[in-house]
Amino acid sequence: MLNIILIAIAVIVVVFIVVVSMRPADFSVTRSGNISGLPAIVFAQVNGLRKWEAWNPWGKIDTAMKSTYEGPPAGIGAINR
Repeated sequence: MLNIILIAIAVIVVVFIVVVSMRPADFSVTRSGNISGLPAIVFAQVNGLRKWEAWNPWGKIDTAMKSTYEGPPAGIGAINR
C-alpha cells in the first residue's frame, strides 16, 4: 500500500514538472480601461500632478499620505514625491 502511494506521488511530481517545463518562460499582465471624456480634459487631469489628488485611489485609502511637488505644475519635469 505504501509503495502505491509513493508511486502516485512520484507520478504527480513528474507530471507537474513536465507541465511546468512546457510553459513559456516569460509572461505579461496588461490592464486597460476606457475613460469617457474629451481627450484634452482627460489629458489635463493626468498631466497635472497637483490635480491627481482629486482622483487618486491611494489617497482615499491612506489619509495620512503626504505629497510633495517639485518643478513645473504639469508636463515634463513635474515631480510628485
